[in-house]
Amino acid sequence: MAADLLFLCNAKAGGGRTTDQCGYFLRSHPDIARRSRVADVGSSEESIKKIVRIGREKVIVAAGGDGTANMAASALLSVGRTDIPLALLPIGTGNALAHSIGLTSTDATAQALRGGKTRKLAVVRTDHPQKDTALISVSAGFEPSIIDSREKWRHGERLRSMHRLSKAAVSLTAGISLAADGVVLCAASEALFSAGLYMCPSLAFGRRIFPERTPGAFDTWAVVYKTPLSYAKTLLTGGEYAAGIRRVQGWTSAVLDTTGMVQIDGELLPGGKVTLHHCPATLTVVVP
Repeated sequence: MAADLLFLCNAKAGGGRTTDQCGYFLRSHPDIARRSRVADVGSSEESIKKIVRIGREKVIVAAGGDGTANMAASALLSVGRTDIPLALLPIGTGNALAHSIGLTSTDATAQALRGGKTRKLAVVRTDHPQKDTALISVSAGFEPSIIDSREKWRHGERLRSMHRLSKAAVSLTAGISLAADGVVLCAASEALFSAGLYMCPSLAFGRRIFPERTPGAFDTWAVVYKTPLSYAKTLLTGGEYAAGIRRVQGWTSAVLDTTGMVQIDGELLPGGKVTLHHCPATLTVVVP
């Protein structure tokens, strides 16, 4: 790929190691480094928008995890530059999107940047006041608790983190409702373990959960897990375990409402009513 490359580095991703890892990647691939510049964007989508508007680079590389990919994609959508290909350097924590499109390592990203192959990727637009784009998942119940526990651990609150996670792992929660394409999967009066909307076949760390009807064509899934056991068995069997699960495959619009917190692409956010719309073939991404 002869285009110039702009690496957007989120120093807060991957436990604060991404700046060093991005530098190591470029030193290891001098042919890529010669065509690149690096911008430290922190966690500010506004800074990405500014860089994208004034930059001359023809490929954006999100160096971090799913949160960094989300910020970069949202910025490209906001400034109307979805024609610019987005590449992913998977040096964050979960890297679910990178795994889903075949970028399972930094070497795979290097190969993809040299090869220049792209594909179109769907995005989901939301009306959440703090996050208008989702690429991987939006959920309530257990998954926000995982993220909350992880953040407490990172801030040195180890006992609180373990207590939060151990309690969430066996608890059922009311106050969550989910409907997809008019099909009500759960009502707020029900007690359940987790409910979410998923746009990638893989979850964090590359575990493929949601089967695709057409290989390479990511199906959307709306899923309610009634119990911790149904959630755990789904992870262990790669989505084949159906008992205790309600789901809709291929939704185009959905509404998730919760009195608790939600997570969008791994970021913990205030809950409430969130409306989502699936937008196919919107984003251009670099693939191996």
